Amino acid sequence: MSSYEDRIRSVWLYIKSGKRTGATIRQLGYPPKNALKSWHQKFEQDHDLPMGYMRSKRTYSDEEKNCRRSLRIASRSIIRAWMTPQKGDKSASVRQQSIEMDVEFSDREIHAFN
Repeated sequence: MSSYEDRIRSVWLYIKSGKRTGATIRQLGYPPKNALKSWHQKFEQDHDLPMGYMRSKRTYSDEEKNCRRSLRIASRSIIRAWMTPQKGDKSASVRQQSIEMDVEFSDREIHAFN
């Protein structure tokens, strides 16, 4: 990540060069085009740049994360039940073989083995 001074210098040069990314990057040797544009946009908005990296707001709450974990555990148990052979179920061995071979078969293909 570039320092605050480097980012300010690149934004000022970008403005001075008529907002030409190529000329600015050629002269400085940095930053990437999209970084320069985002720094300029932030500079235009706030008339300054943030001193450092600011973490974005959390995407999911703790409650949502716990709910997602419980769904993942539930789906594992469903898959495990599907994988457990039932008495007289010939397709269970095909399912087990497909997992061991790392190949996915559709239900139609599994029933074709019966």
